[in-house]
Amino acid sequence: MANPKLSAGSMSFRSRLPRHPLLRRYVSQIWHIVQDGAGVVEMNPKMIPDGLYHMVINMGSAHTYIDGKGRRWSPKVSHVNAKHNDYVTIERSGKVDLLGIVFHPWGLFPFVRDSMDGVPGAIWNMEDLLGGRISELEERLSETRDSDGKLHILEELLLEWAKRSDELRLDILHAAEWIRKSGGTLQLGEVRDRVNLSERTLERHFKQYTGLSPKSFSDIQRMQNALRLMNRYPDKLVNHAMLAGYYDQAHFNRAFAKLVGTTPSKYLSEKNLLSDLYNNGDGTQSKME
Repeated sequence: MANPKLSAGSMSFRSRLPRHPLLRRYVSQIWHIVQDGAGVVEMNPKMIPDGLYHMVINMGSAHTYIDGKGRRWSPKVSHVNAKHNDYVTIERSGKVDLLGIVFHPWGLFPFVRDSMDGVPGAIWNMEDLLGGRISELEERLSETRDSDGKLHILEELLLEWAKRSDELRLDILHAAEWIRKSGGTLQLGEVRDRVNLSERTLERHFKQYTGLSPKSFSDIQRMQNALRLMNRYPDKLVNHAMLAGYYDQAHFNRAFAKLVGTTPSKYLSEKNLLSDLYNNGDGTQSKME
């Protein structure tokens, strides 16, 4: 099915789960966004840390990432956002035509085939992480016009690469999932007990697979949980810090400023995160099954 014809300012967003069980071990979602018109350059959405790795293949106009300290990245066509320590603003320059892969916290490691420790903190060109394989992907995508075809090619090549990957350590996967599902509130001592690993061993392997320490990953998940609560209960601002497991409102406000780049009240009025921009009015995203 081809993308619908877009009028000025219109947008098409499709996403789906990977169809092959093996790929679902590494990838949580693939998506395709097409947007045109004056509205594109009028909005510069933010991406905030979520503990996942977001790979982007930019088939449209160039865009720039700007972090909270004003540092700028103008990456190549295929790149990955590994800014897990603070937010980035996306400065767009024209037509948006983006394909994306959202990797699980551990999901990029098997494709990189090296430790992820040292990857967080920057916007990486994918050729620096995956080598020449990325050129084949870009070439095949450029030859296909419709959205279904692009998503199919994306899955096909990812699956081919995944079949060559090493097995993952299930204890580290379980540790990351427990932390995520708890919204970052699970005590790390309990995580270590569940996987029967020492503090040092858990941290070493967790960084190898995710690039983050268990504590940093927990902090990110706590903020993600707070954002979910704020969107669900926007009229209960004073309780969000407590519900999300923060010590007090002051700690919450400082963490919010660092990771989201604004105050909780301004976030609720602006709703300028990338995840907000491509949501429908009811808070759900347009999907293609």
